[in-house]
Amino acid sequence: MTGAVAHASEAGAQSVFEEHRVEFHNREVRLAGSLLLPKSEAPVPAVVFVHGAGRQTRESHREVGKHFASQGIAALIYDKRGTGESGGAYESWEPYENLVQDALAGGAFLGQRREIARSQIGIWGLSQGAYISAAAANRTKEIQFIVVAGAEV
Repeated sequence: MTGAVAHASEAGAQSVFEEHRVEFHNREVRLAGSLLLPKSEAPVPAVVFVHGAGRQTRESHREVGKHFASQGIAALIYDKRGTGESGGAYESWEPYENLVQDALAGGAFLGQRREIARSQIGIWGLSQGAYISAAAANRTKEIQFIVVAGAEV
């Protein structure tokens, strides 16, 4: 699914972004998702959305991802391993190593896209995803910022 999506802001102006079905890999596991990409001549900042505990697909982050995209920040939303269209076995327990590596694979995927400003890639984590985001950001210089929501360990 690739296409332009228009959303009206409170001021009445329209902000347009495209949704691209994408996939990236953590070793042999294929992770399926959507890249919500603002229309821009210049590379844009980007955020990888990381799930909390539970069997979640990209749909759980779609609305907030659309908000980011409407504000000029690309959003990578994906199906957690073993859910939706992603491969691998579902996991949601410690030590979270595979989930951390999945988040890092998402960041690396964004860093390879010409539309993304490589120096402005971050991770947004909800609940368990807050821990995973912090662990992932601690392992690479490619992740420039993290946003945690409802942090829980």
